[in-house]
Amino acid sequence: MKDGRFCGICGDNLQALLLKASHMYFAMNYEQLTAKGMHPGQMPMLNLLARRGGMSQREIARELHVKPPSVAVSIRRLENAGLVVRAADGKDQRISRISLSPKGEKMLEDIQGIFEQNDKLLFRGFNETEECLLRRFLIQIIENMADVQSGQIGMEMEGIKDKC
Repeated sequence: MKDGRFCGICGDNLQALLLKASHMYFAMNYEQLTAKGMHPGQMPMLNLLARRGGMSQREIARELHVKPPSVAVSIRRLENAGLVVRAADGKDQRISRISLSPKGEKMLEDIQGIFEQNDKLLFRGFNETEECLLRRFLIQIIENMADVQSGQIGMEMEGIKDKC
């Protein structure tokens, strides 16, 4: 079947392949992070605090596009684990500033090392050109989906042929 959803060369549904690869990658990361006492959902906050420490809960929520109560729960868990610290704002004592602790900085460094090893595993057997092409293709897929979500793609999708 050559309807744009099945690849005759690779013999599988492209959507299924993308879903399986994404699921396997998430499961691998989840296992590695939980082994270190982290939840994958905490990574965006740790990365944000590494870049811009000393943020209020409200600023974190706005930056991560999550609700303040969710941020409060995450901060409490990270604080209990010793990964973040609170300090009163120098100008407004009602505001707490959240920053990575030295333990949090070390944890983030360790996890970034794990992710670098995962990248090496993912691209094992790829040459530099193939790795670059795959990254470009994935970026194009993401941009295409963003266009669909924003309503920019409509009738022009008709007539696109399967290129496999």
